[in-house]
Amino acid sequence: MEGFNEHEEEGWNEEINHDEEEVADEDAEEEKVKRQIKSEEKVKRQVESDDPDLVELKIRRRGYDFSHANDDDSYFPHADDWERDGEIIGRNTHLKVLEFSTLNGGVAKEDVEKFFRGVANNRSIQKLIFCGCIFGGELFSILIPFFKSNRNFECLEISCCVLERDGIDLLASVLVEFDSLNEFVFSGCRIDNDGLQELIQALAGHSGLKKLILSCSQVGRNGFAALATLLQNPNTELAVIDLGRNRIDDEGAAALSTCLAGNSTLRELNISSNPDITETGWQAIFAALQIPHCRLETLSLSEKSINDATAHSLSNTLANNSTIRALNL
Repeated sequence: MEGFNEHEEEGWNEEINHDEEEVADEDAEEEKVKRQIKSEEKVKRQVESDDPDLVELKIRRRGYDFSHANDDDSYFPHADDWERDGEIIGRNTHLKVLEFSTLNGGVAKEDVEKFFRGVANNRSIQKLIFCGCIFGGELFSILIPFFKSNRNFECLEISCCVLERDGIDLLASVLVEFDSLNEFVFSGCRIDNDGLQELIQALAGHSGLKKLILSCSQVGRNGFAALATLLQNPNTELAVIDLGRNRIDDEGAAALSTCLAGNSTLRELNISSNPDITETGWQAIFAALQIPHCRLETLSLSEKSINDATAHSLSNTLANNSTIRALNL
């Protein structure tokens, strides 16, 4: 190019390419927003018409990166529509799953409460999910009619949420108001040991509970004591427990072994990503798995926390346990 040396020309071309890339990125983002708006409008029409094809609904803010999820079943109410949309969902007869993600706040507490006062009238939802929420206990009190009167409801999932102390107390008090849970997920939430103990104790009345997920919940001494009581309840049907990423140490491992010793219903146990368990702790757990009435079929551990001596103990356990069919490392 006349008037430019070779290096100047290369720099000029790079600048043009950079500008073109920025324009392309802006166009792609604009197109993405348009698609999301169109999808949200479609979902809202489906909710309003009680469309039988809409069985799962996600309430979440537009623009958040849910690359792992399907945007075709999500929308976020406008500022003045929270109460109205909650009432519409409350009348819906085909919804099976409702996920609520406020994404680090940004929604007025009053709007959330108005929304769930309407949702509380729903009798078709089987699974209720709270993800990335910050709330107190009033929300669970509002949902008491939903929990007590909706006999289809069977799964409550609370993940990566921040609950105020009164929120834990009220959640525990609400859990004893009904008994229909088949699955309870409490993962990645900020909670102390006493609070988790309250929640586990409150699950005692849910005799049909089969799956308990407590990953990333820092189950401590009191939590394990409550878990032991739950597992040793003669009426329990608990078959799956996930205690992954809980900072369990040897003391916790000993408490877990006590939990396992008196149970014959458990089929799957995940205790992976607990690097503070040493050979002593593993031996206590493995000893409990060799008790004759143990019926565990799937055991998930962490390869990094298994040394040669622990591996030898594990090998002996597998030799003396005829029910374990799957070992995940």
